[in-house]
Amino acid sequence: MDLNYSKEETAFRAEVREFVRTHLPGNVSRKVLEHRRLGKDDYVGWQKILFEKGWIAAGWPVEYGGTGWTPIQRYIFEEECAAGNVSSALRCQKP
Repeated sequence: MDLNYSKEETAFRAEVREFVRTHLPGNVSRKVLEHRRLGKDDYVGWQKILFEKGWIAAGWPVEYGGTGWTPIQRYIFEEECAAGNVSSALRCQKP
């Protein structure tokens, strides 16, 4: 068993990290860091951003409008979002 990430998975991690860094609104990131309550606009705004990227349904198959990501890609997405101050409530994208 190889527990190392593939080149593709490493590239995906870099893509997610950059996306979160450049697209998560600063006011949302600050609220998360300060443990402040997120409002409906924060949730809707982030979901719109994910939709524009094509990442709205990480756990869904492509034929139903999802990303078709592997479990490893979904894990990487969750890990990078957490590292980038995306609240766990904003990341809830279970199948």
